[in-house]
Amino acid sequence: MQRHLRAEILDMNELVDLPEELLKTAGDQINVSGPARTFWQMCDRFSDNKALYVLYRRLSNSVHPSLRTYAEHLDFAGDQSKTVVGISQDSCEQPEDDLVVSLAFSAMFALHAVESLRRGRARIATVESAGVKWQVPVGLAAEDRHPELQRQIE
Repeated sequence: MQRHLRAEILDMNELVDLPEELLKTAGDQINVSGPARTFWQMCDRFSDNKALYVLYRRLSNSVHPSLRTYAEHLDFAGDQSKTVVGISQDSCEQPEDDLVVSLAFSAMFALHAVESLRRGRARIATVESAGVKWQVPVGLAAEDRHPELQRQIE
């Protein structure tokens, strides 16, 4: 979890300038190999500033055991001991911004995929203009830094 948190902080720092105090909490490098390395490379194909991977990393906190998962679902003693005293019965009324952003990406990707496959592609221009208006990508093909790897649709 410390490796994950460190990587999340350092990746986020590539998108925005984080305060020096927060960067210090990232700690020392912990090297681990595994499938995340391959997934990072796939994301890098479409985003040279790690934006896609940062979003993926934040969203994966919801389904993988993480410090965020613990903080969201467990109640701790108030004495700084980090002792778990129960399961949190509270939930946020508003979804986190990460979730809203990922839902917007997913909706636009799905709409664009459907309209790209539809005979005549009647609504593709509407979907693409909505993406521009709301500043949400409609698909990854236009951002692909290695288009030669794309499957060719006949």
